[in-house]
Amino acid sequence: MDFRTGWKNPGGSDGCINLEDDDNKGIQECIRKFEIDELYKKWSTNVSLADFMVIIAEAAIGRVETENY
Repeated sequence: MDFRTGWKNPGGSDGCINLEDDDNKGIQECIRKFEIDELYKKWSTNVSLADFMVIIAEAAIGRVETENY
């Protein structure tokens, strides 16, 4: 889930989740713990897995920001 640099329009998710990349440590455990694969099944016909991961990440960030302020 890298931040694109060096592109004409940098930024945002590029849709790649390399679980071997050090930047993504812990994602695999979270996917298992919170049963993200099961949750995604409900939405898989409407949105790609990459977009779903971005949506739930943004929702989690929004929830943390709201709870901390």
